[in-house]
Amino acid sequence: VVARGMGTCCVSGCGEIIVNYDKKQFTLGGKTIREGDYISIDGSTGNIYAEAIPTVPATISGNFGRFMEWADKARRLQVYTNADTPKDARQARAFGAEGIGLTRTEHMFFEGTRIKAMREMIVSDTTEERRKALAKILP
Repeated sequence: VVARGMGTCCVSGCGEIIVNYDKKQFTLGGKTIREGDYISIDGSTGNIYAEAIPTVPATISGNFGRFMEWADKARRLQVYTNADTPKDARQARAFGAEGIGLTRTEHMFFEGTRIKAMREMIVSDTTEERRKALAKILP
């Protein structure tokens, strides 16, 4: 769940995998994958494919889209999302979220330039210096 939330694929519980850290490779099902090789992971099934499979952005369409329209008309609860980045927030709003329910502000500092700007803000001597530093992290 944590990996998926960070946009990172993860397959756990794969007891048959043999990892060679020194050679930066792993072997699974008789196939060796080396650092730099492309793989694709299906996070729903746990399948690993030894190639870069083309992907498309998720959409709400077809029968699922129709069902969600019906649900929107009947529901009484508001739907909020967890979003840690502006991109997450835009995606959630595009899928129908009405707002942001939780954001972990520390995640905004994963990008190296943002933490530097925050440190500049903390050690600033004047209000103007603080504003200039904060302007660097605004979307």
